[in-house]
Amino acid sequence: MTERMNKPVALLASLGALALLGLAASATTFLSGEEPTTIETPVITAAPSSVTLACPPGIIDPFASTPATTTAGHIWSTLAPTDGDELARSITASGAPNEEISVPTGVVITGQGGGELLGLSATGCSLPSGDQWILTGSTYAGNDVVLALANPSATPATVSVTGYGPIGLLDDAPHTLTVPAGKTITVVPSGWYPDEERIALHIESDSVGISAWAQTSRLDGEIPAGATWSASTKPATQVVFAGLGGETASLLRIGVPGEDPASIQVTLIGEDGSKVVEGTELEIDAQTVLDIPLTGIASTASGIMVTSDAPVVSAIEQSWDGGKWAQTDQTWTILSSIATANALSKADVPGLTTLSDLVTKELSATPLRATSLESNSGVSDVTAQMVLVNPLTDASSDATVSVAGREVQVPAGTSTVVDLPRDDGKVTSDQQIYASIVVSATTPNGVVHATWNVGTGGLATQQARVHVGP
Repeated sequence: MTERMNKPVALLASLGALALLGLAASATTFLSGEEPTTIETPVITAAPSSVTLACPPGIIDPFASTPATTTAGHIWSTLAPTDGDELARSITASGAPNEEISVPTGVVITGQGGGELLGLSATGCSLPSGDQWILTGSTYAGNDVVLALANPSATPATVSVTGYGPIGLLDDAPHTLTVPAGKTITVVPSGWYPDEERIALHIESDSVGISAWAQTSRLDGEIPAGATWSASTKPATQVVFAGLGGETASLLRIGVPGEDPASIQVTLIGEDGSKVVEGTELEIDAQTVLDIPLTGIASTASGIMVTSDAPVVSAIEQSWDGGKWAQTDQTWTILSSIATANALSKADVPGLTTLSDLVTKELSATPLRATSLESNSGVSDVTAQMVLVNPLTDASSDATVSVAGREVQVPAGTSTVVDLPRDDGKVTSDQQIYASIVVSATTPNGVVHATWNVGTGGLATQQARVHVGP
């Protein structure tokens, strides 16, 4: 088996487009003296203001050296009709003066139907930010974390990364990187923070900011133990997650950025109402990272709300038992992650037909890394459900939600699960809600899962003309 990298290696992803309509096709190692190839990034511009969304790359082989290997990924977006293969480089959507247009949204489907990187992810394209956090798992042997930093702007960005662990700050000084204009670089943070049980990365940047994601993959000896992409988050005193439930095991990872402890509480928002999860009323030390087990709190996809008296950052990790490994009693492990959901009253969503097509194309590709023992790969069935969460507790805050024309009632303090309609459509609500799409796909090695939060965080509805292009 290829030897793991033991120091930070910046990998230049040769990304055909990092903005709303762009995906990584390949990556090369960024070595001293090597001239990177500049690829222009398509952007979304809107008069009188501009919006740029960057999209994550495909699955990355964490063991590759030169050239690094990545899948192309497949995208759905509100501004780009696509068959999942040829991604448009220039699309224009126009609105008449004073006419409201939809907030741009995009989701990248990545995954492997077999091999050492078995898994499925549905990761949203994001608004670049100058201050964000990534929470990820262990940097012990057998765990591989790849941090991806995308800069879709026309100027280079200077980025600093600071690490926090279970006992506090891990750095004497931040690690500094430069992300060239129109590029994505990837970094292996285990070289900075080896043998940590869990880490939270504080990512700051100058200029207009960058977008950040992390790929986590694991091996239990020679048995694949899952691969997933995680989105970035920001400190908050109240956040909602949509889609937890039914997994073999799950945990809530919380980091406290400030210099004072944080008292937190976790509330389960289910079909029958809301209740505080036993054992989750905790005080977490300042500048530390804690994992809180949530295994078994919900048998079906539900919502949870995390409240705190001080800003915290949080993410959820899920795992499932997969199929039997190589005719033994051991099993594959399926890994997935859930990011904080977006508050919304209106959003565009892909339908089951669209998602099934993208997922099938992605999982049918030849695995990047074959398993040590012969195993099959592929996909045979794709399903999707939408989880609607209404965390408001006032009885007058019951929500009436339309999902592609189907009316759904979501009482205050509850969550509801509906099958995703077959065709692309809209979700609208008379109350602010949170929504996610949970996708499941059957492979020869187990059912893989992915959760995408509907909408685009951090954006307000724009007016007038929107242009997408290089």
